[in-house]
Amino acid sequence: MPYQTSAALVKEFPLTKTDEIHKNEGDPTVVKIRQVKMGDKKLRDDLYAKFERRFDGNTVTVSQVVSLDDVQRKEVYLTLAGCNICASDGKTPLFQFEGDRLKNEHDFNVAWATLDNDVAEEIHDKIMEMNPMWNPNLGETISQID
Repeated sequence: MPYQTSAALVKEFPLTKTDEIHKNEGDPTVVKIRQVKMGDKKLRDDLYAKFERRFDGNTVTVSQVVSLDDVQRKEVYLTLAGCNICASDGKTPLFQFEGDRLKNEHDFNVAWATLDNDVAEEIHDKIMEMNPMWNPNLGETISQID
């Protein structure tokens, strides 16, 4: 039988460092992370699309306009499939989803900007755990997560 596409794998991760640092004594803070597929990979790779090389005599100048924060935020936007983090009112979900996708990138960016750095870093760490092909230290080493 020929290859058949399949739904992206989704895995739930507890944010144990976040709960410890912020002294959460209630339900554990969790995120659901989706394994990247080609469409999302392309959207991430598009961040690197603007590349300029200039040569003037003896000097070659290369420039690329993308920040590490931009890449990490895009990786989270493309793969966050669920989350129980609440906004500052303690009731409203911080991120809005339609199925296992964030509703829109603008609202995500606004919500993401309100997170403490340690929380954002732990979420991104889970993204890298689920999608090690994006981890520059590991390279493209896996095709599926258990």
